[in-house]
Amino acid sequence: MSAITDHLRAGFTGLSRHEVLQLPVGSLLGVESNAAQALARVGVESIYDLGTSWLFANAAAAIREEAALAGR
Repeated sequence: MSAITDHLRAGFTGLSRHEVLQLPVGSLLGVESNAAQALARVGVESIYDLGTSWLFANAAAAIREEAALAGR
């Protein structure tokens, strides 16, 4: 299993989970500034916000529902 900091840009090693959750989403590998700006427009600014976002919870629910329907 990888460490949580394996998914962060350089310079964010040695942080606790609490510290990581407070970082801006742009600290995550693969989240460029345009994506961070789009996320901010829907209220997602920190990694914690991303993990608790209603938007992503709804998307995950839709994916699960689609998978369940495909498996019928």
